[in-house]
Amino acid sequence: MDELNRLWKAMSYHVTILRTAGGAQKAIGRGELARVVTSRPDLRIEEDGSGRTSIRRATGADPPFLVFQNGEIWSSNPERATLTLMLELAVALDARVRGDEFETYRTPDETYTHPDDRETIDLARREGSSMRRRAQLASVAWMTGFALLAALVGVVVQRCTAG
Repeated sequence: MDELNRLWKAMSYHVTILRTAGGAQKAIGRGELARVVTSRPDLRIEEDGSGRTSIRRATGADPPFLVFQNGEIWSSNPERATLTLMLELAVALDARVRGDEFETYRTPDETYTHPDDRETIDLARREGSSMRRRAQLASVAWMTGFALLAALVGVVVQRCTAG
């Protein structure tokens, strides 16, 4: 559990196995996941009691490297072997592998923009542009206010020293 919390809270790059159709997300079911994972002798599923399910290597004491939550499977900063495994699981689940920047993986080295993500990407770009404009306006407002304050202090100092 501590390892899962550490992964969850870490500032990192998340890669997710998800299923979409027509721009809408379609949850991966717990039963589907169990069927696919139990068909692989190299993997095992572990429940932590809080509703979070982890996927671990069948042997060894390695920490969980995949987490099933809210109809998705995710990993934090996956290594190449984990990304390859995620691609294999995605095929078995009729799903796809997507990174934090909305890139969908064909292979660990090749990505593309999935049609279901185009609207979300466009919205994120528009919101990013809007945030940058607001930040620029705030910066100009602060600089103008500071310049006016400095000018006012200069006038007060000049009047005090002249009189």
